[in-house]
Amino acid sequence: MEIKNTQVCVLTARGMAAIASVALAGDDAQTILEKVFRSSNPLPPSGYWPLAGGERIILHGSIVDGNTIIDEVVVGCEDDQFVIHCHGNPLLVEQIVKLCQANGATLVGTESFMSGTYQSQSADMIEAEAKQAMQTCATLSGVKIIANQLTYGLLPLAQTWLETVDTMSVQELWAQCHHVLRKTSRAKYLINRCRIVIIGPPNSGKSTLLNQLAGKDEVIVSDTAGTTRDWIQITCHIGPLLADIYDTAGLDAMLMQQHEIDSEAQQATMQLIRSADMNIFVYDITREHQAQSLLFSLGSLKTVIVANKCDLLTPRQRENIYSKYVRLCAKTGDGIDRLTQTLLVAMKVADFNPQTPVCFTDRQLLLLRQILHTKDKPTAKKHIETLLFGDNPV
Repeated sequence: MEIKNTQVCVLTARGMAAIASVALAGDDAQTILEKVFRSSNPLPPSGYWPLAGGERIILHGSIVDGNTIIDEVVVGCEDDQFVIHCHGNPLLVEQIVKLCQANGATLVGTESFMSGTYQSQSADMIEAEAKQAMQTCATLSGVKIIANQLTYGLLPLAQTWLETVDTMSVQELWAQCHHVLRKTSRAKYLINRCRIVIIGPPNSGKSTLLNQLAGKDEVIVSDTAGTTRDWIQITCHIGPLLADIYDTAGLDAMLMQQHEIDSEAQQATMQLIRSADMNIFVYDITREHQAQSLLFSLGSLKTVIVANKCDLLTPRQRENIYSKYVRLCAKTGDGIDRLTQTLLVAMKVADFNPQTPVCFTDRQLLLLRQILHTKDKPTAKKHIETLLFGDNPV
């Protein structure tokens, strides 16, 4: 008998985990399972499972290779998919996978397998992508954004485009695509992790600020300039964001030209600055002159400027600090809430509406960009159909 279009995938198996899960799905998944699985319970009649009516069953038994028992397992049967829950020893998992392969299944990665599963359970590609994206979304706000794409956002917008593309102008379609892409550039900070880099002159309070944001002492803090020679990274929540925050070597033109280690640290800092979603420039308010040339060198990079050690100033001196700078005392944490709000505003996510249409996969982004390069309606309509239904529109 020819085995066709059946996939096996290791869903969970990390190190020496107690339990691992191996999924088997496709046209002949049942045929393969019957060859490798010996049930402790009476099996349902052939053709009865996997239950076409939506009923689910759980079976206990063993995975066998001929007369050799490989492992005791529990098999969950749902729709056209079987999940074999076995012991987490990687050698056992590998044996089970190879046994399924020997009987005709094709090994695929988890992402590819789940993509196919969600597509079979969804009415369109955007719904399938939403189900998958929500499994790896970085924040609760991101999950809300993706969930809303099915009822208020991208899906109903794309459906409207398909219904009206013959009557609307190409220019109007372009304008709506531009709007979605602009909002997507903001939503990505909530859906994915973002990168925030703390920069500034040596001994300006960068490490102390990082500790405040982390809520604990993560890095060594010293009065000696240049204590942090390499970057240090933590992950923490900044309001609704999940941020990878980097504490960097103090920016100093003199250090760049001195010791080789210091020079390399400076170059590493500059690379991080250029790749950041947002920079926090921290300077010691009592040494303001030290910061001006460094600020000028940053040019148009996205930066929030923090005037640190404001506790050393008189109330009148604090009032004279430029209003766009965040007044802060990193040592006590005074001003952290102001900094958080300023960051959210600067990244344009402070009041982001989760019902806004956005793209949340690379495929969606590519198709909207293709629409923007389209000059005729038939081609635009084809891209919209692909957005909704994949490469084989129905």
